[in-house]
Amino acid sequence: MEQVVAHERWTGGQAPPTPSDVAVIAGLADPVLRNLMITHCYHRLAVALAELTGGSANWCAFAV
Repeated sequence: MEQVVAHERWTGGQAPPTPSDVAVIAGLADPVLRNLMITHCYHRLAVALAELTGGSANWCAFAV
């Protein structure tokens, strides 16, 4: 159930990741789901940084 709740939290909106988001990801036991969430976290961070820098690619975009 925890994994479903974590997944639902990550599918909506593009707010930058928070330290608590990172803690949830780090606590996931399933390595495949954890890797997916890490990749999505980098995407959210890239989107947030692009908004601040005028839409250009940034180092987070290369991680995705």
